[in-house]
Amino acid sequence: MKFNKAVDKYLEWGQRHYSTRTLELYIDHLRRFERFIENKDVEKIKVIEDVIGYCRHLEKRQVADNTINLSMIALRQMWKTLAGFERELKVRLPFLWGVIPVKKGIMAKSHKPVTPEEFRDLLGAINGSQGFLLARDACLFRILYDTGMRVSELTSLDVSSVKEAEQAAVVITRKRRDSVKHRQVFWTRETHKALLTYLDIRHCYTGDEALFISIMHGKRLTTRAVERILKQYCRKAGLDPTLIKPHGFRHGWGMRAVDAEMYPPYLQAHMGHAHLASSQIYYNVRNHAVEREYHDKVGDKRKGGLKERQEAIVLPPLMASMPEVEHA
Repeated sequence: MKFNKAVDKYLEWGQRHYSTRTLELYIDHLRRFERFIENKDVEKIKVIEDVIGYCRHLEKRQVADNTINLSMIALRQMWKTLAGFERELKVRLPFLWGVIPVKKGIMAKSHKPVTPEEFRDLLGAINGSQGFLLARDACLFRILYDTGMRVSELTSLDVSSVKEAEQAAVVITRKRRDSVKHRQVFWTRETHKALLTYLDIRHCYTGDEALFISIMHGKRLTTRAVERILKQYCRKAGLDPTLIKPHGFRHGWGMRAVDAEMYPPYLQAHMGHAHLASSQIYYNVRNHAVEREYHDKVGDKRKGGLKERQEAIVLPPLMASMPEVEHA
């Protein structure tokens, strides 16, 4: 079986198990690997010559570590999936998926949380805009910062999604083609003021149902457009556009929620995580609350204090239970 046919099989399987964006990324990296190995048979692919060789090829081209890692993750996931179809496809994989190298501890740049200070500088740059762009972009990035929603969820919002009386919106999450979930997110008064200002201006530019639109054609903004807009404001604000990404607003919200000691199931519900383990990542990074909880509830700082507890405990005399020793 040629490698491109294996990718096609993985694509068919992935449409039922991955989000559209994740699948697009994986397939893109797999097609690049396909060109590198000149579409050889799956059974003839070698770990050192092809897989490790591809990593070295990318390193020579000065490709970022997280991009190389993503390529290996895509290949590993496909290999792991194909292992379950060996009998059906009548193919024998030449090695196990676990030998495909994936570096641990590499965090994608998009995972860097946006800090309150960076957001303040970003708003300063946005305030230099005028009219429609000022109203739209101030509203857009305030909502991202206040809700931590995914960028794809933000660009999918319609005007009808907004619940003005509740300072909230109903978000639709499509992680897979056959999976659609709804949840409600909330924002602050300042963000709500920015939203109302934008809605007053927006109707002059379009009759489209999309909440956030392009000034050029009056149609829905794409996730790519949001990335480009953010880059422009980062440069104006003196921030590094390679470090500040739209998804960083989501991680920044998660960090702030943990610092505020939000109850984990509430954080999970607000962020739209299918599993609590996904939300637990933020708690693993922030251990201050765990330390404080220990000292306040169990440790020395609990009510009554260490001294009072020690005085309440009557210890037996050390020598009381020791037998007398007769000296010769």
